[in-house]
Amino acid sequence: PAYAPKGVVMLGAAINDEARVQIAAYQRQLGLTFPVGLTRKEFAFDYLQAGARCLTTNTFAANATHLSSMGEPGRVAQVNRAAARLAREAIAEYCGQSRVRESCFVLGSLGPTLTGAESSAQIQAIYREPVEALLAEGVDALLLETFSSLPHVAALLELVCSLAAPLPLVVQMTLRQAGPAGAWDQDPVAFVRTAAKLGA
Repeated sequence: PAYAPKGVVMLGAAINDEARVQIAAYQRQLGLTFPVGLTRKEFAFDYLQAGARCLTTNTFAANATHLSSMGEPGRVAQVNRAAARLAREAIAEYCGQSRVRESCFVLGSLGPTLTGAESSAQIQAIYREPVEALLAEGVDALLLETFSSLPHVAALLELVCSLAAPLPLVVQMTLRQAGPAGAWDQDPVAFVRTAAKLGA
């Protein structure tokens, strides 16, 4: 699309109730191939043609807490691998057709859990499967999106560093403020320092 910014482009969004219903419909219609309906290569082509050189996998909610709520707890690895594979295939086809000389990259998206109430040990257990799946498909970096829990970020970064050779790790944080002039719910400086210390 003409409005697409250059740089990192999202191929998906946070899962809300309406989106969850839509995904369930895709599952019923497409069965094992339903990720194709969520991360179509045509979408990736649009963004690449608009100047994007980083594609984010549509895996923001592809962890066991979200997929279990949709009755699909056993598809975590499948969804993550399919999304990463489609993004990589889109890049390969685009570069072949356009003869672009710039490098293009795939960022594996990891979003928060459904409730955000898990312990650090539970976080590592929940994210091991999606992280391993994304790494197996050769993503160029991991993107931790809109996390509001510093202990969760720390646990996830520790897990990633234990599983993979060093690769770029990008962490996005979500801050909440109590009223227009209220205090932030956490210290953003501490958040950044902790993430950087753990490899982000």
